[in-house]
Amino acid sequence: MIARLFSENTDIEAFRERVASLKGDFPFEKDDMTALGDVYFERFPDCFSNRNCQDVTLGYRIVRICIIEKLVNRCPAESIASLRDIFYDVTALQPKVERLVRGTGRERALDCHRAMEDELSAIQHIIDSLPVGMTKERFIGGISYIHNAMYLIKSAIEKFPPA
Repeated sequence: MIARLFSENTDIEAFRERVASLKGDFPFEKDDMTALGDVYFERFPDCFSNRNCQDVTLGYRIVRICIIEKLVNRCPAESIASLRDIFYDVTALQPKVERLVRGTGRERALDCHRAMEDELSAIQHIIDSLPVGMTKERFIGGISYIHNAMYLIKSAIEKFPPA
């Protein structure tokens, strides 16, 4: 399904919107990841051999889009837009997390973070099972950013005193 969406949407923002519209309800198993990698390398064949390819970062972005949607949709609906905003732009993390915590409370924000961590762990396990190659490399590159963002989000939430 995700591979089909990527092949149908050559504009990355249109792809992001289509994936977001699924509200995390899409398969994202080993075969889905492999199929997405296949479509990506069909569109950007020079990226397969890593020949001076600026589109490598696009591969990471595609992975992040899918993972972010799987994560944020594990949280209450009223938190999803704020979480997307945080993941897509961590430059102003503290004020964004502050708005999130004010809206949901510290404990609910931490519960949401735990749910996202559980989902991220499951996705990481699938990525680890991918065969060594360029598709796995794109997924590792994409998920690395997510791990870093999750750490920063948790640290920001924990700065707030318990209620």
